[in-house]
Amino acid sequence: MNKLLLLILLISGLSIAQYKNETRNDLNTRFGIGITAAWFNPVDADNGGIMGGLVARAKFMKFFGAELSVNYRSEDYGSDFVSVTTVPVLLSALVYPVDFLYGLAGIGYYNTSIEYSGTNLTGIDLGDESSGEVGGQFGLGLTFPISDRYRMFGDIRYHLLGYELKRLDNVAQSISSYNVDANFLSVNLGLLIEF
Repeated sequence: MNKLLLLILLISGLSIAQYKNETRNDLNTRFGIGITAAWFNPVDADNGGIMGGLVARAKFMKFFGAELSVNYRSEDYGSDFVSVTTVPVLLSALVYPVDFLYGLAGIGYYNTSIEYSGTNLTGIDLGDESSGEVGGQFGLGLTFPISDRYRMFGDIRYHLLGYELKRLDNVAQSISSYNVDANFLSVNLGLLIEF
């Protein structure tokens, strides 16, 4: 009797697992983790560059998904007088009108470290500072499988972001603040391992 009950439970468990797998495939759900790299160029920055990081994506239903990414980037302002290093943590909603094309919109927390190089003519040191900025992003992209477990994606995103930096006034010998437009366009490529 115990062996029969065990056999029934085993068959039931396998049936449920198979049903979940079939349901997963019918809904086109998937989850993946991977790496991402992007070229970016902020509006008011002296330079652009390459940022890279880690990404996790989940597709919950045929048309909807989400992405969480953590990146590292650095840029300079004011003729290299100000160096800004940022670790953005981005959360995006993904909408798939078709399986290979997606639109995205999301928010990000930009953990920012600002370093001022040198002093002004009077020897006033601006010091360094850290802050957290909140910004938004939106974009369009393509995704395609390269094997059963690996998927590539590429997208173009516009990020909405601003910084408040310090400025030296040599005549008045004072420090004032000003805002810079740190909005930027990024071209992203990524590789996911899907589970």
